[in-house]
Amino acid sequence: MSTLSSGAGAFGDPGLSRVSGTMGLGTPATGSGGASPLAPSFGLGTPEAFSGAKSSQIGSSLTSLQSLSASQGLGQQQQQQQQQSQAGKSGQVSGSLAHLAPRLNIPRLDALACRALAAEYHHYPALDEIPPEYLDNVIAMLDPSKIDFAVACQHIRTEKFWKRLAVERWPIVDPKQHGNSWKRLFVERHLSELIESYYPSKDNTNFTQLLEQVEAGKHFVHTLQIKQLLSNLDLAKALGGLPHLTRLELRYTTRSLGMDYDPSLFGLQLPGAMSLARLIAHSTTLTHLTIRESRISDEACHIIARGLADNDTITHIDLSHNKIGDLGAAYLARAFAVHPVLTNANLSNNSISAGGARAIAAALRLRSESLEELNLSLNLIGDAAGAELLESLVGCTSLTKLRLSGCALGTESARGLALLIQRNPYVEEIDVSCNDDLLKAPAVALGNPQPSSSAATSTVTSLSNPTGANAVAAAHQASQALLTAIMATEHHSSLPNPENPEAKESQPQIPHRLVLLDLRRTKVTDKVAQQIEEILGQRRAKVKQSLRKAFQAGWDSCE
Repeated sequence: MSTLSSGAGAFGDPGLSRVSGTMGLGTPATGSGGASPLAPSFGLGTPEAFSGAKSSQIGSSLTSLQSLSASQGLGQQQQQQQQQSQAGKSGQVSGSLAHLAPRLNIPRLDALACRALAAEYHHYPALDEIPPEYLDNVIAMLDPSKIDFAVACQHIRTEKFWKRLAVERWPIVDPKQHGNSWKRLFVERHLSELIESYYPSKDNTNFTQLLEQVEAGKHFVHTLQIKQLLSNLDLAKALGGLPHLTRLELRYTTRSLGMDYDPSLFGLQLPGAMSLARLIAHSTTLTHLTIRESRISDEACHIIARGLADNDTITHIDLSHNKIGDLGAAYLARAFAVHPVLTNANLSNNSISAGGARAIAAALRLRSESLEELNLSLNLIGDAAGAELLESLVGCTSLTKLRLSGCALGTESARGLALLIQRNPYVEEIDVSCNDDLLKAPAVALGNPQPSSSAATSTVTSLSNPTGANAVAAAHQASQALLTAIMATEHHSSLPNPENPEAKESQPQIPHRLVLLDLRRTKVTDKVAQQIEEILGQRRAKVKQSLRKAFQAGWDSCE
């Protein structure tokens, strides 16, 4: 029987040896009949499964508690009168009988009933039927090692029981990360530890037992954070039956290494990628997918991209800190172009260079109605490809956050950045920090800011590569050009017509929403940086004020 013990050798303890044949999910099979510690217990939870005497004892205990709880509803005045009359009668004879026999400490009936229910709870799970005033006492006397996990998931709903199990097993827990539910917290972390400590067996027994545990708690799993995983686990079979899984975080690595480890076993292998792709393609509830530090190659990325293309629910995908190259980025770009609801893509700290960035830029030109946040930081994209990417985002009306930190951007990218800031009013945050050559020698200087309704054109001024003292002047001029572009956003602008970009007809005027521009380590002058911060700071204050007014207006309408 799989138990909920929180001590040594507890359910989910990853410290057991792999040689034992168990998967680190509990103690080896012991006891009569050699039953597996993870085997489900049939017949538990119903009084018909036990002897008549034991069932009668448990039923009478529960009835006694309920009767005692109901009797407490009597009027306080009547109880006080009865107590006073009894005290008067007993006081007359107490003095004469006190020396005849010692005082007897007889347990209360409710204490006996609570003790009986706690002792036999593994046979008759009736915790939810116990009156609230006795619930704490019964929970305190329970032995979790005698309660089957499947039975507990099916019959126990009270949060006090699951809180006790969670606090005893994990010193630091926060139910806010699990929907403010202690039961959901325990089941999600319990199953996560089972998957992390899983190791395959020759007869496939461990995988079968794992499936039984997942089946028992499937209705209470919304989020899974798996911090270590072997790629030979079939996630499509293990997690495909979870009807409410919305967030999945995976790391195909191990947290403890020995002297004889095999590096080829680390990272997402092709069999694991195929299983993950099937899970993604058939999922109807998954919205957040995170696979970090898993050494994802271009081949594995190709398989994942095929599953992503067949999915229509994922809104956030995080593949950061992997080994994805230009070919893998091209596969993902095709999936991004056809995905209907993808809003957040994080590909930071990979091996993407100019080719991958151009593929993503081409995909964004074709279709970019849903993408709101794009993170390509810590990829050596280069100056030319960075400029193409920034220019492709000019017409992306859904984009609100862009992060290109440490991407080796240069002067051409500075021109694309100025165009993006001036012509796309929907962008709210841009991070181009740690690009040392971004403002080193400008390739463009914009003219005086004018309202876009006047159809003003920007003046392009090319400069030669400065050296020595001219470099300082060039950096100052580049900073001024960027400041000019930001000052131009103080006026309302209109988006270019995608069918005819050169059209001069008036478009609806839209206020710019840029409130954050990170230019650290880009050689921007201190004076210009201060001026930019003042402009954006005033805009942030206006945004907060407008949000407060909108909230107040909504509150007044509700009243």
